[in-house]
Amino acid sequence: MPDPGTFRLTHRRVRLFSDAGKSEARQLADELKPFVAEPAEAIVVIGGDGTMLRAIRQHWTDRLPFFGLNTGHLGFLLNDPAADHFWDRDLRKYTLPLLDVDVGGPNGRRNEVAFNDCWVERESGQTAWIEVSVNEVVRMARVVADGMLIASAAGSTSYARAMGATPLPFNADLLTLAASNVLIPAFWRPAVLPLDTTIRLRNLDPAKRPLRGFIDGIAQGPVTEMTAKASDTAAVELLFAPEYDPVAKLAVTQFPQLG
Repeated sequence: MPDPGTFRLTHRRVRLFSDAGKSEARQLADELKPFVAEPAEAIVVIGGDGTMLRAIRQHWTDRLPFFGLNTGHLGFLLNDPAADHFWDRDLRKYTLPLLDVDVGGPNGRRNEVAFNDCWVERESGQTAWIEVSVNEVVRMARVVADGMLIASAAGSTSYARAMGATPLPFNADLLTLAASNVLIPAFWRPAVLPLDTTIRLRNLDPAKRPLRGFIDGIAQGPVTEMTAKASDTAAVELLFAPEYDPVAKLAVTQFPQLG
């Protein structure tokens, strides 16, 4: 698990990506307009984790780091809006690989990238029958469940956690494989695998038990197969004020808040 680097806005030039549907996000965007200039040194994302995922999906190829300001709920990938004068401070910089996702379906194959996760789920009233291969070796010949998910460490606090997976430090060199409502194998639990693992999910009965796919929550339509691994080339950099480091937020996701 690599240590974070350090980043500072040398010229105070940023690009904004905000959730225009929320008044708090619009207000923050207005306050930061004096810093909007090109060439930008970073992309400031204002909204929730979903806004950050959209920003990454649309702009990761710009090769600019992302600094998030949370106007949503938990905001695991973002900083608190009270992050004081972030444009004048040393920030922690995490470099995180994207997932390289190969999707096969009735209309052929295509390649996508994911930051959090990718998954397949049943499209009809029939349970899904899924074959699971790890590094081209079939590890589970038939999983009977509602669906299966492959998550990066950053995505382990999202849907993977809802499927019973243990949240991981978001910069851990690990992948999570999880499933929902598993009938067979009985009592199977989510698996944690090294980052360099290639995981393939294959529909065993696409005619009777069709599956649909999702990548970071974006519908991919009918799928017969989905393969994911950490990308060798695609990555993003996330910035955090030291007091909002996401590793420290991990406890919030694992322990109930009382009082």
